[in-house]
Amino acid sequence: MPPDNPEHLGLERRAPAPGCSPNPPPVDAPEEFLRYLLGVEVERLETARRIERERNFIFPETTVIIRDIMKLRAAILSGQETEAEPEAEAAAPPPEDELSALLRQVQGDQS
Repeated sequence: MPPDNPEHLGLERRAPAPGCSPNPPPVDAPEEFLRYLLGVEVERLETARRIERERNFIFPETTVIIRDIMKLRAAILSGQETEAEPEAEAAAPPPEDELSALLRQVQGDQS
């Protein structure tokens, strides 16, 4: 006999567990919200890397977190206007930020 509601599974009639969204966070939000989301994603990356080191296993979800960080960072940077000359900008080292420091730390863990 088919279930009354196709949303429920099994004999316990539980709703299916929610899945993670394959969609990156919205990048058309205000910059303050994008910075908040970036902070959340950086915390998630730190936690994911710690778990990976503890278990000596690479999780594919970590790549998704990194993708989301890169998209959020690009959206934040694209909203900022730079007044530097192109030649001076190319000669100057990139500004130090939280994401760069974290990526350098992650790369150091793999060495």
